Amino acid sequence: MGINEKMMQFILENKLYDEFNLRTICGKKIAIKFLGILNPNQGPDFLHSRILIDNTEWAGSIELHVNTSHWILHRHHLDKNYINVVLHIVWKHDTSKFIQSHVLELSDYVDVVWEEAYFNNFFQYGIRPCSIPLKTPLSSNTIDWVKQLGHKRLLKKTEWIFAELNSVNGDWNEVAWRVITSNFGYKVNSAVFFQIACSIPYKLIIRLRNDPFLIECLLMGQAGLLDQDFNDEYPKQLKSAYLRLKSIFILKDIEHPLYFLRMRPHNFPTIRLSQLAIFFSKVKSVFDLMENIEDINKFSSQNRFAASAYWDCRYVFDRLSKKRTKLMGKDFSNNIILNSMIPLFISYGISTGDTRCFAKAREWLESMSPEANKNIRFFKHVVIPENAFESQSLMELFNGFCSNDRCEECFVAKEILHANSC
Repeated sequence: MGINEKMMQFILENKLYDEFNLRTICGKKIAIKFLGILNPNQGPDFLHSRILIDNTEWAGSIELHVNTSHWILHRHHLDKNYINVVLHIVWKHDTSKFIQSHVLELSDYVDVVWEEAYFNNFFQYGIRPCSIPLKTPLSSNTIDWVKQLGHKRLLKKTEWIFAELNSVNGDWNEVAWRVITSNFGYKVNSAVFFQIACSIPYKLIIRLRNDPFLIECLLMGQAGLLDQDFNDEYPKQLKSAYLRLKSIFILKDIEHPLYFLRMRPHNFPTIRLSQLAIFFSKVKSVFDLMENIEDINKFSSQNRFAASAYWDCRYVFDRLSKKRTKLMGKDFSNNIILNSMIPLFISYGISTGDTRCFAKAREWLESMSPEANKNIRFFKHVVIPENAFESQSLMELFNGFCSNDRCEECFVAKEILHANSC
């Protein structure tokens, strides 16, 4: 059975390779400090990755291909999304013409005997067991195993945070700014929002926090949304203020484009960037804020910020739409808490040795409503989550096992198959 990118992803995520003796095809010593966050959208396979090449740290993205030549075949050399790729991991290096980034030939560091033995039996069931209705409730052992995946998911999120913390010399507020800004990009634009945050020091945000207009002009400008002429007065003012601030603080442009296509208007980057400006004009320290939270659901409802008034009748510049206050929705507010603030709080607790942080975060998750998306609905015949911790556990189950066809290792799949064979 031939190797494919999904198998390569599985090998990398589970470190089923000789990680201590890696070298690029040019013979340079390489260490993967942080593989990155799996990208479900257009662009490189892993985002926010960090690698060491001969003791020089590189930050960017990682792309996977079976063959090096697939980079050109897939036309990545013409796509701006791939400019930030720092490592191209291939199974076979089949061309000497590739020069865009460092290349690692993974097959040199994987036990081929193991690979064939495992993948020849890969996903032998024809259909996914979780699509079969379960006759009886899951056993306590299986439920405990799924909960362990929830803890694993929380700790995995801290890995990226600690990698970023090292890159900014331990500045927790800078890390919080980057993580939360990335989350405001909401899947499709997450990587671009992260680059925007990296291009604007948080100390500058603090300096301007009493004027959300100036924060908004910085965000819109660094996003490339002010590189045109406007009819409306508000974007003209944003552009004028941005050009002045860019010159004073010597801000560098980012390379990545923002996406608007196939996106609900309330998720347009214009709306999210404006809401983000309001958020950080109100919140000075995320950690001080979270230490004082008593009721996480009350906190979520009270911290749903609206975009600036200009956006009440617009989703993009210079184009009127039906008047509607662009308030952060409940699901989006919970998403920021689940995927940014709670992992930040746990990471901060680990760093400071405050064990209460993890317990408090678990308590918050168990009091929040479960998420609702297609990956969680995949388990509708098996288990219905009752809170956010359970839905996060199912997300980890889906991403780590279901999407990688690891049914043979999954306690849930085994139990379903056993129950239906009796």
